[in-house]
Amino acid sequence: MNVLTAILLVVSFITFKFYQSTKVPKGLKNVPTLSFLDFLITIYINAGPDKRWEYARETLEKEGIAKAWSNGNWVLVVTDLELAKDILTKTDLYPKALLKESFPKSLLTQYYGVNLVFSNGDEWKRHRRIANPSFRNLPVHVFVESATKLLNIVEKIDNEPIEVNNLMHRLTLDVLGKAAFGFDFNNLEDPNNVYVTAYKEVMEEFRNPLYFVFSFLDNLPRSEATKKIAKLNNLYDGIVESKRKSMKMDELEKKINNNSADLLERMIYACKDPENPTLTNEELRHDLAIFMLAGHDTIRKYEISLPEDSIHKDKLQIEPDVSGTSGPHPVPLIFKRRTE
Repeated sequence: MNVLTAILLVVSFITFKFYQSTKVPKGLKNVPTLSFLDFLITIYINAGPDKRWEYARETLEKEGIAKAWSNGNWVLVVTDLELAKDILTKTDLYPKALLKESFPKSLLTQYYGVNLVFSNGDEWKRHRRIANPSFRNLPVHVFVESATKLLNIVEKIDNEPIEVNNLMHRLTLDVLGKAAFGFDFNNLEDPNNVYVTAYKEVMEEFRNPLYFVFSFLDNLPRSEATKKIAKLNNLYDGIVESKRKSMKMDELEKKINNNSADLLERMIYACKDPENPTLTNEELRHDLAIFMLAGHDTIRKYEISLPEDSIHKDKLQIEPDVSGTSGPHPVPLIFKRRTE
């Protein structure tokens, strides 16, 4: 009887917590709802934004706004341009949700913490003030070098499909590493290097569908996932320490003053005073994490345009998506060497 009672209590607790988290707030009851089952399917098959858009297209094109249940919370998805403009510009009325408040014990908070994206007000301004100058004078030669390396890789592929989406991910991460961190991830030539592998392992933990359905499980220890995050954080720390050791403080100050410092150098300089740092070492690591996300997981859309009379084009093969949709999707390219 005691065992049965315990089981009933556990089931009742799980049911109650699930009901609590899925109950629609009064203010959102009249807002159209996106299917949570469809959302779970996109997570399970690791679909990109193009696939997710297909599941939500009809509702969002008609209404411009919809609610969706995600990771234990109801969120609003907005596509109406005027409403989106208000949300993005009136930050006093629409502050960003903070990880430490929305998911205080989650892996997401542990990994991303407080950073340039997940911060508001003066805290956001502080992060932005440090990072912003780095993007005013981007080193063009880095883009040229990485693009040349990409072309060399494509040139070696003879009469075989080329996974453009994958190559764009690898290219972007290499450019980000060199331009922002002064570090070569070498992802184009070695897509399974330790940095990318560790990053992907952490992202897989975040995409676990079980925690999207039962978000309160995040309150329980996840030792394996925590170890993976610690491993990735150690790699980030290694990049930072390598940069610190390679430069003297007077050299760094000179680069800051003439606006030639990269993003990582500016963040390291912001940490230089241990008594009163503009940026803490932990915040530096969290900013590195969010920029890694920007460099690896946001390159999902692209357009390929080749003029009909292009002397460089032999054949462009576009295979329709199996779903029959017209949205962006990976396009296999086949290039044939000219024989004439």
